[in-house]
Amino acid sequence: MSYNEPQTAEEFDKLLANPQVAVMFHAEWAGPSLQIAPIFKQQADNYPDATFCKVDIDKLDTHPLVKKVRSAPAFSFYLNRSLVVNFPGGSSDTLEQTLKAHFS
Repeated sequence: MSYNEPQTAEEFDKLLANPQVAVMFHAEWAGPSLQIAPIFKQQADNYPDATFCKVDIDKLDTHPLVKKVRSAPAFSFYLNRSLVVNFPGGSSDTLEQTLKAHFS
């Protein structure tokens, strides 16, 4: 579907309503977030039916899902609004394996 960087909680909630959603929770101050961000964005091209969201944990810090994030980057994957898997860290291999397992 698309790559997005929601700026408000309302915008993020609207994106979460899509059938397949991959979320990268990131912070500008976290080196691993900066390293994995271009890879996450590129993966959006490989999964055109999914919605990819890069969420800045400092800008959307009041959102209930962001409040649960304990490290940056962290990833969460949703199918029909249900969380199917999440993991912390910036492993491109884990990201790719998770996408293949749940969004193919």
